[in-house]
Amino acid sequence: MNIKVVNNFKNDRCEAINERYFLAISKDESVTFKGIASDKIYILDSETSTEKEVAPDRVKFFIDDVIYASGSRDYIIFPTAEMKEDKIVIKYYLYRLEDESEGFLYEISLDAESFGFTEKLKVFVLDEFNLLIQKEKDSKFELSLYSADSGLITQIDTPYLVDNGIYNLYPISGNRCVVHIGKPVLAETIMPEDKKALTGECIGIVPVNQMISEFSINMGNKFIQMIEECREGTTIPYVRLDGHRLVYALHYIGDNKEDIIIFDTETGAKTIRLNSKAINVTDLQTTFVSDGTPYLVVGAGKKTKKIINLNTQKTTQILESGDDVVFVYEDMAVVSREKKNLFGQTSDYVEVYIFPDIYENQVMSKKGKYIDCIVNDEDMIIFTD
Repeated sequence: MNIKVVNNFKNDRCEAINERYFLAISKDESVTFKGIASDKIYILDSETSTEKEVAPDRVKFFIDDVIYASGSRDYIIFPTAEMKEDKIVIKYYLYRLEDESEGFLYEISLDAESFGFTEKLKVFVLDEFNLLIQKEKDSKFELSLYSADSGLITQIDTPYLVDNGIYNLYPISGNRCVVHIGKPVLAETIMPEDKKALTGECIGIVPVNQMISEFSINMGNKFIQMIEECREGTTIPYVRLDGHRLVYALHYIGDNKEDIIIFDTETGAKTIRLNSKAINVTDLQTTFVSDGTPYLVVGAGKKTKKIINLNTQKTTQILESGDDVVFVYEDMAVVSREKKNLFGQTSDYVEVYIFPDIYENQVMSKKGKYIDCIVNDEDMIIFTD
């Protein structure tokens, strides 16, 4: 695998659009809307190492609430927001990478007083023509499918979705995605006697094209291949895609335990390991799989962190103070480090090691503060400030 470092990255985060292009996102605190900072978004070209701002003449907001079902595409969708009397009008635009064109796609009006408090909005981009719009008000959900090529809006009345809502989508291969239905809870804030109220949360795999077809005629949710359904008194506080593996936690509220589960989205194989080291959900920092073995990094903030082998429940390594494993892919671990020079001054470094030989089998070391890391095809791309 090739390791590439993008230095002086001034954005907050980065995500892959396709094999060539990346989307970089940063907050502009100088321009706000209802106290929320605006978004600046840029397209990074990995072949030419150039960066171009998307629609610089439009002030953008709520880009984090636009969630894609596909991990490889030739477009992005961005929202703008404005006040009209007592309404907030959010407009969505389609931006094509090939010719840098943009066009209006859809418009939503929401009550200005309740938006952001009792009323929330998410837009799931199923493809460039189909948006799944989810409004949440007072913990009740309203979903509709907007088809741009026909202009039709279909109200979704599937009870399971309307009752619980969609929390997130995670794109996987084969025009499929993992859907997380139901909102995870912070288990530390739920009393054991409240556990009966926590039902309906699940994760499953859906073919995106079939989801569009089923929603367009409102046929329900039978197209979802269930991976995990929460039983009474459980929640799924953590879901992450690690290549073709889905890593998630099933937390047992009131029992101070959780299962760390690795699900192979290609084979359907499921590995379950008890995480007895994390007392609270917030202890769960980084879970990763290396050479088929699941590991957990525990320790918050600047505290010394430990790497735990979940097969044996034993600590395999104690990291030096200020160091953290921030990204792992296969057998390569990216570590953010704080090093002191002879005069006691601290500098940030990003280093890559062959796991599990951290501090021994070093592949790369660069001075800079870690921002983000993406694996795209055969490249591991590390972004540093």
